Amino acid sequence: MLPGWATSIRGAVPVVAAAVALAVAGCESSPADLMMHGASTSPPAAGGSASPSNAARTWIAPLTGLPVSGGRAAGRPAVAVPLSGGQPQGLGSADVVYEELASPPRYVAVFQSHDAASVGPVGQTRPMDAQALSVLHPLTAYDGGTPSFIRVLDESAVVDVGYAGHPSLYHPAAQGPMVSTGQVQQAARDTAPPQLFTYQGSGVGDASSFASTGAWRTSVLRITAPGQATQVWRFDPRAHTWQQVAGGPPVRVANVVVQDVAYKTVFLSRKYGLTTTSARVVGSGSALILSETGTTAGSSGTVVKATWSKRGLRDVTAYLDARNTPIGFQRGTTWVILAPPGTMAAANGGRS
Repeated sequence: MLPGWATSIRGAVPVVAAAVALAVAGCESSPADLMMHGASTSPPAAGGSASPSNAARTWIAPLTGLPVSGGRAAGRPAVAVPLSGGQPQGLGSADVVYEELASPPRYVAVFQSHDAASVGPVGQTRPMDAQALSVLHPLTAYDGGTPSFIRVLDESAVVDVGYAGHPSLYHPAAQGPMVSTGQVQQAARDTAPPQLFTYQGSGVGDASSFASTGAWRTSVLRITAPGQATQVWRFDPRAHTWQQVAGGPPVRVANVVVQDVAYKTVFLSRKYGLTTTSARVVGSGSALILSETGTTAGSSGTVVKATWSKRGLRDVTAYLDARNTPIGFQRGTTWVILAPPGTMAAANGGRS
């Protein structure tokens, strides 16, 4: 057993120059892509083929890999909402959450498999939104932003349902404007997003394991980023999830990704010299990925050092291990922490 691993995620793994993309640019999911026939010991992945010998149909949510009730639920569009404030609501119902470690931290929650009746406070759009969301072409609710930020968003593949054009979708609250994802979905039409992750399981295109090499067991993750409170995540062996117990909202997720990215300084107001930072999610770098193998015994989850690569706005991010094999995510929700330079991620435990 080796000692616990703690390092700056920048430079933890050499960058893979040519990563295998998980989806083609601009792809959209059709009902046929989201349907599997028959039952299996683990839920099948999106995009599987149908077998005429099996009568039962299983519909799969593209952003979680979990079964949902019918093709309508599997094929509906995603809804993306940037959240502001110290106590954001609705994160627990999201399929995928992107966390920008800015000051203060900022969250972009993506909903598809479940609705959330009250999500907010709805925040302004930032340049990262277009980079992360364009591949999902979601209905995007937001509360303003600088003219240049809004222009960047509108030039991407998202469907703009911001407050300026759709004020009736937003309802006031003490902490700021809130939205219902169900009401947002009724405001415009679109198709289901593509599958973002390769899952562990027996479906077509699934990974046979979490990682082909380099994975080890851990029960605690600590993340320290410049100017931010230390985040602590603990593995819950009974729920098979990771729970944030310090430094952020008390959410439970199946997968945690600490993704090393660059940050760019952008102007909120040139007149008054107000700036903020925005993550850059197009490119490549290193990552630390925590999940659960499905066969993990005891009180530990599983962690691996990986690389990520996203070639363009409409490309799915590829997460690969040291053998350039796609990481096999646990089916369920995923939390992506966009870690700036200088971030330290410590996953204690021995290498398995």
